[in-house]
Amino acid sequence: MSSTFIIIGATVIVSFICFNNAELKYKLIFYPFQMNGKKEEWYRFITSGLIHADYIHLFFNMFTLYFFGRNVEAYLQY
Repeated sequence: MSSTFIIIGATVIVSFICFNNAELKYKLIFYPFQMNGKKEEWYRFITSGLIHADYIHLFFNMFTLYFFGRNVEAYLQY
């Protein structure tokens, strides 16, 4: 399975979960104050890319990633 499909799958699953769970969305969103505070939640750099505002935003980003990611993978194989 290609890396692009794994990233798309993970993003769709996390986004769907966050659409219905505001608390989890707050824990994953990019919030610089939390990253530099006492907790130093550096994971937010990665997890913020997995959440989206709504279904249309998610669809267009994953549609673009599908075509762009496949091209990048093909380029990197050579």
